[in-house]
Amino acid sequence: AIDAFFARAMAKDPARRFRSADELARALRVVAAAPPSRGLSSRARRIAERLGLLAGRAAPLRNPAA
Repeated sequence: AIDAFFARAMAKDPARRFRSADELARALRVVAAAPPSRGLSSRARRIAERLGLLAGRAAPLRNPAA
């Protein structure tokens, strides 16, 4: 499940990638809900939780130039 997620997120053809950050976040939630052997690693789950992706809302992105 996680391999398919990243394959789609990093597809060379833009038409095969997620169309929006919301679509990407929904797909990540599905992967995170999968059983541990098919879902996110504990480290990836902590990162996703910190970003708010598993809570149903993503945290605002910070501008590194600011």
